[in-house]
Amino acid sequence: MDLIEAIRTRKSIRAFTSKRVSQQVLLEILGDACRAPSAMNTQPWEFVVLTGDILDRIRLGAVSK
Repeated sequence: MDLIEAIRTRKSIRAFTSKRVSQQVLLEILGDACRAPSAMNTQPWEFVVLTGDILDRIRLGAVSK
């Protein structure tokens, strides 16, 4: 897919399913994210991936406020 095609076919998602993302997919996304360009190749990446019970607890806290 080229850039123009990506721009023309993009879509916004405002509702999500409860289906969990597999660890394989998460690792692939994080691996690709680490290859993104950074200013002067500083690579200041910090990723936090929350799943399971902790994610559910945070989600409930965000909804109740």
